[in-house]
Amino acid sequence: MNFATITRPPFDGWINSRSAVAVPEMTELMPREAGTVLDAVNLFRGRILSTAYELEHKLDRAILWHLFRHRQDGLAAFFEDNILRENSFGLDRKIRVVTKAALDWMDVDEHKVFAGALFDAKERRNILAHWPVWLQPLLGRDGEIVDYRPHLTKGEKTLTIDDSDQTVWLEDFVRVQKMTEELIETIIEYSKRDGSE
Repeated sequence: MNFATITRPPFDGWINSRSAVAVPEMTELMPREAGTVLDAVNLFRGRILSTAYELEHKLDRAILWHLFRHRQDGLAAFFEDNILRENSFGLDRKIRVVTKAALDWMDVDEHKVFAGALFDAKERRNILAHWPVWLQPLLGRDGEIVDYRPHLTKGEKTLTIDDSDQTVWLEDFVRVQKMTEELIETIIEYSKRDGSE
């Protein structure tokens, strides 16, 4: 295998040393210190994907309440089991439906923030689900490797994912989940006042 021509590694944790002089261009072998960094990245990836799954479940609830607020019964369960749970009705489609439905329940400014947060959540989820993690060696004064910086790369796009990035991403996911829960509560409250629950 010609490591110099690899644009997508076959697994996470390949060392991308194009800017580091101390190690070969790329290597399949990963030092133990790099493994520790990769373990932290994989934990972060798992947390984001798990949080995205929770968000998707909340989007399902928002869709069900929006469509079936007058009858939360077998029809709603049928719709959930046979439509929302189908692979063809994925996160992207659920976000589009909830974004449109939210226009009925939010003012324009609130809707704009909510729609943007949903879009960002989807993009970040897709990045972590599909982009490989490379490790960039960080060199000390004497040219020795002192640490590794993880980054995600797809084509010409590169995203670093340091501790502060990870904190922001997780906080943003929690925020969009809370916004989705508030949307559901708004619909439920309306249904109670309307007598349709």
